Amino acid sequence: MTAKSALGIPRLLRPVRLYFRCFEGRASRDLDNIYGGARKILIDAMKQAGILQDDTQTWVRGFGPEDPLLDRKDPRIEVEIVEL
Repeated sequence: MTAKSALGIPRLLRPVRLYFRCFEGRASRDLDNIYGGARKILIDAMKQAGILQDDTQTWVRGFGPEDPLLDRKDPRIEVEIVEL
């Protein structure tokens, strides 16, 4: 079973804007360390899973605001995908 089918996410057919919400377990990490690597890994995974057509600027038009939030009990990254 692929990640796409397990999550029930259809292949997106239009360009998208991605919103990443990072819930950190501590507030001491640099912002570029929080979002830099995680964003790249998540976008590549969405492409490999067949959710995104491609990860070029033709398909991923930009990113929303990225203000990290603090959640010591449940650190995580949430991704919202908005088709344009």
